[in-house]
Amino acid sequence: MISRTSLRLQRSQPRSAIQRGGQAGSVQNWNGPGLIGDASPNEGATSVAVVSSTLIRNGVPWICAEQLSQRAALFSAMIVGMRMPFTSIVPLIVPEPAAPWRRALPITLVVALLAAGCGPAGDPTDPAAEVRGDGKLQELLIRHDSRDPAYRLTGGAVEVGATVVLQVRTGTDDAVTVALSVATPFGGTATKSPAIRVARGVPCAEVNESARGASGELSALLAPDPVLDPANELTDALCDVWRASIDVGSEPTAIGYHFVISDGSTAVKLADDNINDQGLGSISPANVGGDWAIVVSPKGFTASPLLSGSVVYQIFPDRFGNANPLNDGGAQPRYKGVASIIPWNTIPATPPKGEDFYGGDLDGIRLRLPHLVSIGVNTIYLNPVFDANSNHRYDGNDFMQVDERLGGNAALQRLLTAAQKLNIDVILDGVFNHVSSDSPIFDRYGRWPTVGACESVDSPYRDWFIWTKAAGAKGPCAGASGPNTAGYVAWANYDTLPVLNKNNDAVRALILGDASGAPAATLLASPAGDAGVARWWLQQGVAGWRLDVMPDGSFPEGFWQEFRIALKAASPNAPIIGELWNRRDALRLLRGDAADATMNYRFRDAVLAYLGGKAEAGATDSTNRSAVLFVRKLMGIAEDYPTAVTLANLTLLDSHDTSRSLWEFTPGDGRDGKEIPENLSVGKARQLLAATMQYLLPGSPTVYYGDEIGVSGATDPDDRRTFPVLPTDPRTARLDGSGSGGRLPAPLPAARAADLSMLAWYQQLAAIRAAHPHVRSACVDWLAVGANGATSRTVLFSRRASGVVGEIAQLSTPSSWAVGDLLVAVNAGGGSERLTFNLGAGVNLREVARSSGAAGGGDPTTGVDVPARTAIIWEVVP
Repeated sequence: MISRTSLRLQRSQPRSAIQRGGQAGSVQNWNGPGLIGDASPNEGATSVAVVSSTLIRNGVPWICAEQLSQRAALFSAMIVGMRMPFTSIVPLIVPEPAAPWRRALPITLVVALLAAGCGPAGDPTDPAAEVRGDGKLQELLIRHDSRDPAYRLTGGAVEVGATVVLQVRTGTDDAVTVALSVATPFGGTATKSPAIRVARGVPCAEVNESARGASGELSALLAPDPVLDPANELTDALCDVWRASIDVGSEPTAIGYHFVISDGSTAVKLADDNINDQGLGSISPANVGGDWAIVVSPKGFTASPLLSGSVVYQIFPDRFGNANPLNDGGAQPRYKGVASIIPWNTIPATPPKGEDFYGGDLDGIRLRLPHLVSIGVNTIYLNPVFDANSNHRYDGNDFMQVDERLGGNAALQRLLTAAQKLNIDVILDGVFNHVSSDSPIFDRYGRWPTVGACESVDSPYRDWFIWTKAAGAKGPCAGASGPNTAGYVAWANYDTLPVLNKNNDAVRALILGDASGAPAATLLASPAGDAGVARWWLQQGVAGWRLDVMPDGSFPEGFWQEFRIALKAASPNAPIIGELWNRRDALRLLRGDAADATMNYRFRDAVLAYLGGKAEAGATDSTNRSAVLFVRKLMGIAEDYPTAVTLANLTLLDSHDTSRSLWEFTPGDGRDGKEIPENLSVGKARQLLAATMQYLLPGSPTVYYGDEIGVSGATDPDDRRTFPVLPTDPRTARLDGSGSGGRLPAPLPAARAADLSMLAWYQQLAAIRAAHPHVRSACVDWLAVGANGATSRTVLFSRRASGVVGEIAQLSTPSSWAVGDLLVAVNAGGGSERLTFNLGAGVNLREVARSSGAAGGGDPTTGVDVPARTAIIWEVVP
């Protein structure tokens, strides 16, 4: 850890400009008192207090442009290395041919100089000091890295009231102006302000050493990024450094920024690259490119401790277990059709009309709770359970009535009671955006005794919805001009899902409650009164909510902030999970004043791309991503969120809205191709690697029901297959619906049977996670990649009990390690790859788990050969 009173400048060989003559020489002396405290030089190194004073370098006076506060200087020292909570990075070991970058550089001179705002003596903004450019910019010399303290002093998310200092590198006297463009909120209208030049004629390599060594960022070392410096490492190049700052303000928000750099007639935009992963940017024409992001959260923000680091299990209730065939319901009216009951093990119907029911119920979930405990689950997320007309139940009729086909309210209470005894929390799916067009309050088909909103303009629920005028009296609903003269706003244009008007006071009272104490005018079997639906279910024992289509534009500004206030007032630890697919929505709603966490589909995209699964449509990831780019992607995700959100985010591989991860990991075309044993073996090996990263990286690993036993499937509805029978199921229960009054299940092919060896791996991961509670922390050390360097598919990371965000661990330093620390190697490639490293004397490892083959294949000291598609886990032992 860096000394609190000084920054030690250790000389690095052979490249450091501190040791070269000419433009930059050794630090001769500081003039002026120290800001943090006086420092006495130690032999062999120069200790320098961060001060506002003049520095003499080779007889040339340099002056600090502005004085850092003690807090900023101390934070700068603490965060050298990766500052994001997800990425407490140790210096990366890079094998040949990248040997010139192999050494781990400590804090270099440029960090001290730039962090203190130092530049050549004289006014750097004086027009006389500038040299007009020639209309050509040296793009290779232009650089900004949001994860490097030489370029962004305060990395990652910040709290309200902060000032974020940003710096940009350009070639000396190359740029005439550098402008900072800031958009608040992220994606909004941008305003520009000039950056000032605070350093001139700095050897570019010095700035780079900060990025490569102090940062330790994998992508800065290896990624084939067009803004990386050429192989000669810019030995003779000189650079200028420009500075601007952003005062983030007093309200939670998300801020976007980029730079516009001009030299005479030429202007380029320096912005986040097209992967949107923060870190290094790229050069583009001034009118294209993305923004780096800064998330601003409330002071002291914490996410729900019930969720942080939990193991979450998502269940689609109709498909998990059918304990009581008598409540299956048989054929029932559904919109214009009739619902049907399908034998267990049958592949779901296509297209997804939602009318095929398998009879799964809440008692079926309750009877399988011991199975969930065996894989470490302490939180269940249920897809919708309220009365509805489809198997997915996202078209609810009544937010207060659990569907009788699931066992009704009594079955939910039995599940909550049983789960509580096992220390398992239950989270419900809140579908507060829309209801069913076949619901009593809308009643498009005239099936209910109530006067629904679609039936009459005088309905008490008329203003609960948003109406449009139908042309030519062809609308589905009554309007001011008579029958069939009105249409309505439906979610995603599905006419079965009329959108609720959240600006209506009665709708808001239904969801949020009424602080005045007046009961909400609702059609509810068990009125919530002034509590509202969200809080009433908390009173019944539900832990929290997952919020469907949370960023939908029909929710008015401030709605989710009001929701959070109401829910946290009733239960401060209640989790709020947002369905947030894209980055912009996540930046808007994961800043500390709305959701606690999201279903982290960005994690899914990164893992699928790294392990070889097909990327989702529209995703920017490509398949077979290198280990370096995979880690860079994870760094970017963490950088976008406060630490509390990173820990709470659901690190999922799939869900009811995506294809199954095993389906994507498995080669072959269609169901037949993916069920060929050789192909399925490859897919299952990749699934084990994905589970390893879920359970052993920061976040809340989220298992979609059946992932742990090899359930596969394409996109909806194939991703909602039934859960196979397990030998551990209660002997008296026939959870495939073959019990009294039920029906026989369909035959189950061997390729779709429960894979008990895969289950054993999940159980082993759960045991390792339980025995090492520090795995639930935010610190992870990315240690090395394999022998293939930039194209390596192998990565080594650690989870240390003593890890502190911002500290730099050293593989070869025994003091960095403690008994119980974990090292994890993952090889996503199709062939064995060598990991080379030096643990140092006194650091002893014991192999505790291996995803392929038997554990105990040797304890590495200088490296290990990791077999294809294999994860190995070691523990530090005495």
